[in-house]
Amino acid sequence: MIDILKHFNFLENKNTVFSYSGKMNHSIINSLLKTIWKKLSKRGIEYSILKKIYRVMEEALENVNKHGIPKELNLLPGNNIEIIFFLNYEKDHLCITTGNYVENTVIPQLSEKFQNIVSLEKPSLKKLYMNTLRTSAEKIKTQNLSGKSTA
Repeated sequence: MIDILKHFNFLENKNTVFSYSGKMNHSIINSLLKTIWKKLSKRGIEYSILKKIYRVMEEALENVNKHGIPKELNLLPGNNIEIIFFLNYEKDHLCITTGNYVENTVIPQLSEKFQNIVSLEKPSLKKLYMNTLRTSAEKIKTQNLSGKSTA
């Protein structure tokens, strides 16, 4: 397993555009996105590419906020989610790294899913992605029709 603090220090010393480690909520996400947008704009990144980068970062931050758990389990979920986030230059591209705490009980299941995903060839990966999107859309549609909230 990766020692997250060593990994944090390693990434922070690379060609880091931005790094963050700490509490997470929607107002912090908005603040991070605005700050990173300004930093990347100053680097002369084309507007259309900048918008794509923004969307990926927004999705990544929303995901770690949504799926993270409090660092200390006796605290209320959502109030004390802690994450790490890095945006680094890697040769000719940007690398986005995120991380959050998860319960120990879900680690085997997450590891299995991860191993499955990294073992897939591009066509199989695309098929899995499309199925995931379809399933999520159907789930949201069903929840909306039943009157349940999706928030």
